[in-house]
Amino acid sequence: WNTSSAEFDSCTVSQNSATTEGGGIYLNGTDAPTFSNGSITTNDAGSNGGGIANYSTGIMLIENVKISANESG
Repeated sequence: WNTSSAEFDSCTVSQNSATTEGGGIYLNGTDAPTFSNGSITTNDAGSNGGGIANYSTGIMLIENVKISANESG
């Protein structure tokens, strides 16, 4: 497993797509990112996690992030 503790500040994740999972963001393994002061909007996934698909055992931190209009399934 790979471990990531990346920090994303004032980022926009928008208008992305995935055939299956994690249209905007896909996490697995022990990923433990921090997202702050940004937005995750209008992303699409075929099955799960239009905006975020989180299968990680790490702890994800989200602060002051607009999450809206994401779709899956």
